[in-house]
Amino acid sequence: MIRVLIADDSPVARRLIKTILKHDKRFEVVGEAKNGQEAIDLAKELLPDIITMDIVMPVKQGLESAEEILKFLKDVKIFLISSMIDKDIEKKAKEMGLKGVIQKPFSFSDFIEELVNSVKE
Repeated sequence: MIRVLIADDSPVARRLIKTILKHDKRFEVVGEAKNGQEAIDLAKELLPDIITMDIVMPVKQGLESAEEILKFLKDVKIFLISSMIDKDIEKKAKEMGLKGVIQKPFSFSDFIEELVNSVKE
């Protein structure tokens, strides 16, 4: 099982990602965070394989939270997910060692494929 933590301040977005992953038996959603600090706390507790992280969230932004998580979970695959992605964000994510950037809206099959391929590497 691929353990996934979903971090997004939108309950609708969290529910959508959870629903997508629920239909693929390779994934187990182990937690949901509604802000960046909660994502950090849950990552420490749950030790997920993958984290889907919204960029814009309360308390701590996605990039800031991802940077902190990578300090203690070096092998976690973090994907930024947002409708507000530009070249600067993509560059920063790559420099930080994040696994990828996924633009909303996304196709369900492409989303699953990207997550699965990340754990194969």
